[in-house]
Amino acid sequence: AALLSVSGWASAQISGTVTVGTGGTYSNFSALASAISGSGVSGALTVNVISNITESVTVSFTQNASNPTTATNTITINGNGYNFSNSATNAAILMNGMDYMTIDGLVIQKTGTGTAQFGIIFQNQANYNTIENCTIEYTNLSSGSTAGGAYIAFTGSTTSATSTGTSHNGSYNIIDNNLMRTTNSNSPGPCYGIAVNGGSSVYSSTPSNNTFSNNTIQNFYYFGFRNYYTNGDQFVNNDISRANATTN
Repeated sequence: AALLSVSGWASAQISGTVTVGTGGTYSNFSALASAISGSGVSGALTVNVISNITESVTVSFTQNASNPTTATNTITINGNGYNFSNSATNAAILMNGMDYMTIDGLVIQKTGTGTAQFGIIFQNQANYNTIENCTIEYTNLSSGSTAGGAYIAFTGSTTSATSTGTSHNGSYNIIDNNLMRTTNSNSPGPCYGIAVNGGSSVYSSTPSNNTFSNNTIQNFYYFGFRNYYTNGDQFVNNDISRANATTN
């Protein structure tokens, strides 16, 4: 009976307020994402980050089919200025069909040296999400590539920033007031600041309507923005520079 009780609790939908970090409800973002993806939500969920977190794998927030997020059953992650240091080969965070999630005030650090690193990837129609007041930074990147990663990418691939499918990778998302930068000396930055790939079969009739506003993008290698097959996306009041550029 005790084992059944524990099992039922572990698989229950979550809502209310939880914490993530040392001593928290969830020790890291992978544990949080597993709970959300595996069980879904039963109401609005607030997640407070309470410590710096280090992980070596991509954290995949995947929409739960039975108990998905909605306009009322939202998820808000308050980063509270803490660092999420991530050494995964590709993305730190993958929004895999995830909707109605806000990430606010988190410092996402990509600590690897490879050029195919991403801060956040949106794919599989990840809609109505907000990334705001965050810092996405590369701490050890020293070389550039014209086929590399991005601070943020809407792409159908976890390894390529330019993968376009038949449907939009994400719609009605807000990327606002974020700082995207490199921190080591003379780093050229990732290939793209922000790469957006919409749906090649639907873009002429179906709006994507993503908004990219008030962001500061520094030290990208190739394109500040790359925007393909979208409809209604807005790029407003962004500060884009590449002080460390020596080629391209």
